[in-house]
Amino acid sequence: MYPAQGLRWRPSAGQTAWIELLGRGRGGSPDILVRAARDETCGTGGDECGHMHRFACLAFLVLSGSVAAAEPHVSLTVSPVHLVIPMAEVTAELRATSKLAASVIAGAGAFRDEDTNTKITLVEVGVSPRYYLLGTFRHGLELGAELLYLHAGADDLTGSNVRAAGLSVGPYVGYKWIARVGFTLEAQVGASFLAVRGDSETMSTSDSRVGPLLNLQTGWSF
Repeated sequence: MYPAQGLRWRPSAGQTAWIELLGRGRGGSPDILVRAARDETCGTGGDECGHMHRFACLAFLVLSGSVAAAEPHVSLTVSPVHLVIPMAEVTAELRATSKLAASVIAGAGAFRDEDTNTKITLVEVGVSPRYYLLGTFRHGLELGAELLYLHAGADDLTGSNVRAAGLSVGPYVGYKWIARVGFTLEAQVGASFLAVRGDSETMSTSDSRVGPLLNLQTGWSF
């Protein structure tokens, strides 16, 4: 029972549960919701009190639905760092549980080589599973791995086709933070093994190396 400043109305067990949930979830006082939901001794007549009671019950259902849906299940982010290339990279992280999630990565871009004026196109796809060691999907320390495939193609001035493909894989540690409104920030650092192969009409070459893995992303979660 909550004090209602002299009012005789007392919430039912179900109403009390909603009041407590809304009061805790929204940082407000349950007494305010109790006073808004009174249906007896409100001093303005029984009919008006009945309407107020029905309105308050509807408000409880709407607000409680938004509280239940507050935990995000998808994070959609972009990488500002890739815009320097220029290339657009979008990551969609899907929540499996509060601790487990997996991301799908896609990117595309193009630029011109300053020496040859050759247009080079880039396409990127990848996946990234992760586990939240501390915290949850909403905000926490994550351990994960990233697998990326990158394809680059160019047609030089002589009409020759040049193609290159690379595959990188590596572990990382990161942290993600989601604001109450959905704004999202994420950073990851680790190491990756990269294998690259390039082919033209006259020759082919390949290379492999270990390098840093660095991701900085911002976006929205819902």
